[in-house]
Amino acid sequence: MPLIPMTIQEQFARLILERRKRRGLTQAQLAILVGTSQTAIARLEKAQGNPTADLLQRVSNALNLEFTLYIRPQIATLKRNT
Repeated sequence: MPLIPMTIQEQFARLILERRKRRGLTQAQLAILVGTSQTAIARLEKAQGNPTADLLQRVSNALNLEFTLYIRPQIATLKRNT
């Protein structure tokens, strides 16, 4: 059976779930640290919805993770425009 690559959202969901559990936090406790609802944390961990970059940053900070967002032109675009 071929492996199906995870989306970025699924990768983040898995990472925060594992990190939250490793730190011994419930979803409700993490929500308090982040300043959001337990429901929002549950949706993140299920890779549902479209979280804002701000929420992803706050969750990352609460779990001592570095959140870095890179936005740059694609290499193919650079070659065509030069």
